[in-house]
Amino acid sequence: MIYRVFQYIIGDMNEFHPQNPHDHFFRRTFDVLENARALLKLQLPATLYERLDPDSIQPARETFLAADEHENRLDALYTARMRNGTQVWIWLLLEHKSWVDRRIALQLLRYVLRIHEWLDRNGQPPGVIIPIVVYHGEHVWDEPTSLRDKVQAEDDLLDFVPDMRVILVDLNLLKSAFLPDFPELEARVRALQISRSPELPFEALVDLFKLLQNWGKIHSQQDTLNDIMIYLCSVFDAPNLEQLELAFHTGQLPGSEKQMPN
Repeated sequence: MIYRVFQYIIGDMNEFHPQNPHDHFFRRTFDVLENARALLKLQLPATLYERLDPDSIQPARETFLAADEHENRLDALYTARMRNGTQVWIWLLLEHKSWVDRRIALQLLRYVLRIHEWLDRNGQPPGVIIPIVVYHGEHVWDEPTSLRDKVQAEDDLLDFVPDMRVILVDLNLLKSAFLPDFPELEARVRALQISRSPELPFEALVDLFKLLQNWGKIHSQQDTLNDIMIYLCSVFDAPNLEQLELAFHTGQLPGSEKQMPN
């Protein structure tokens, strides 16, 4: 019964099982421009976002991670313009190691340098790059993202240490109350949070499916449901699928009982 239900919802998992479900789900989430724009509206400083033209945000389809860095990370680059015409680059990095990487400050500098080198190779002048790290680990982030914050030296010496501002989004701390106007992003963030639970949290799943039930954009709703089901079925092992199915029914998605196969 469980297999038939999920086969109906998301297709045959034997034919489609993401090699890295976190990467796949993150990419599926932020390939939707509305989700990227929503994240920027929530995380950029308000005074900065007010000067940004949200309609100008477009994906650049480039990656700046080396081949051996993709196991626990994924990145996405967007172009945008300020309302006065200034072009900016917004770089999202998904950090989904289970631990906090103590080398992250150096690594972020290296990634941003790669973006500047890419701009130079493409005949573009140096630009403003806004790095946003989305952390999806098991523990609360407690590591400085600035190299200057890690160097022990007098203030006049710190002036010689490279530094940049990084926006950190710790999914452990992101509350759904911040996302009421963005139901798709809220549902996907909740799924990411659930995936880090040692055991599948039944009540959180029910709330997630209820959120989707009350969401009026039917086509996007179905795509989001499919992505979430694929993701959670890939992350959790078989014994948890009974709980997942029960939570799905308890959430009472519109027409779910009528649409389920006999």
